[in-house]
Amino acid sequence: MDLPAGRAQGYHRYIPLRLLPEHVERHKTLKNTHRVALFITLLLLALLAGGEGLAVQRGDFGNTRASIDAHMEFASIISSGDKAAVEGFFKDKSKPPHYRAQALEVLFRGKRAPISGRDRAFLVSLLSDPDHEIRYMAAKIVGDVKEKYLVRQVLQLVVDDPDYTVRAQALIATRRWTMLTHLFFLEKALEDQNSKVRKEGIKSVGNLKVGALPPAVISRIEGISATDPAPEVRWAALDALMAWRRLTWDSISGLILDDNASEALRIHAIELSDNLPYAQKARLNALRDILLREQSIPLIWTAFQRVNVYLTDDPVVDDGLAELLKQTPLENSATVAIARHLKSRGYFVERKDGSWYVRRI
Repeated sequence: MDLPAGRAQGYHRYIPLRLLPEHVERHKTLKNTHRVALFITLLLLALLAGGEGLAVQRGDFGNTRASIDAHMEFASIISSGDKAAVEGFFKDKSKPPHYRAQALEVLFRGKRAPISGRDRAFLVSLLSDPDHEIRYMAAKIVGDVKEKYLVRQVLQLVVDDPDYTVRAQALIATRRWTMLTHLFFLEKALEDQNSKVRKEGIKSVGNLKVGALPPAVISRIEGISATDPAPEVRWAALDALMAWRRLTWDSISGLILDDNASEALRIHAIELSDNLPYAQKARLNALRDILLREQSIPLIWTAFQRVNVYLTDDPVVDDGLAELLKQTPLENSATVAIARHLKSRGYFVERKDGSWYVRRI
C-alpha cells in the first residue's frame, strides 16, 4: 500500500486499521475506558478517511487523550455539582477551550441581571480572551443573563473580533436591546465577508422601527434582498422589508421567477407574497408560469397550493402537471393533491409499481 500524500506534509507515521489496537494499547497510562474511547475515535477517523488506515501527526495521540480526559473530568465535575471545581476547571488554561467555555456557561447558569459588578467585570475581560470559544460564550452569556448594560462592549466584537462565529453571536446576544444608536455596529455587520454575520446583522436592523431608520439603510436592505450571493442573507432582508411593510410585488416577482436563485429562497418569496393582496392578479400569472416550466416538486407544490382554485379551465397547465406527474416516482401530499386535481379535470390517474400513470380520458 502506498503511503498517503500526507506523509510528505509532516505526518509522523501511517497506521493501517489492523494495527490500531496495538498502537492504542501502547498508551499504558490511559485507563481502560479511555483506551476504548481512543480506539473508537481513531477507528472512526480512519473509516471516514477512506477505511484503510490513519495518517497520524506528532502529538495527535496526546491531543486525543487530552480531549478524552477533559471530557471525562468535566462530566464528573458537572455531575458532582461542585461550583468551586467548575470554576477551577475553567481557570485551568491547559484544558481544551471548548470544555472551558462549557464550564463558564455553567458558572453563570441561573443568574439574571443585574449581575454583580464583579461578574460584569469578569465577562468584559472574557470578551477579549485569546480563545474564540471563550469570547463566544462570554457574548452568549451576556444575552442569556439579560445584562443589557454590556451591549456596547459586546457589539464592539462585531467590529474587532477575527472569528465570524463570535461576531455573529454578538449580534444575536444583543438583539433585544439593539437601538438606533448602535447602527454603526449593525452597518459593519452588513459589510462583513461572512454570510452568517451579514444575516444576523440584517435581523438586528430589521428589529428597529422603520420610521427611525435613515432612508439609505432601508435602500441598502432592499439592495441586499436582490443581490447578496448568500440565500440566507437575502431571506433575512426580505423578512426585514416585510416587517417594515416595505416589501412590494415588484421587489420579489423577479426572485420568484429566477431560475438561478435557490429553491428555498424562491419558495420563501412566494410565501411572503401571500401578504400582498393587491398583487394577486400579477402573482397568479407568475405562479402559473412556474407550473408550466419548473420541474421542482417543492416549488411547483408551493405555487399549486395558491392557484389551484383558479385552474378551472386551463388545459395547458393541466397537461404540464400531467407530464410532471408521469416523470416523478414520488408519492407524497404534493403529488397526491396534483393527481386528485387531474382526476377532477378528466384525466385517468393511477399509482402502480412505484410510478404514476396519467392520460387524458
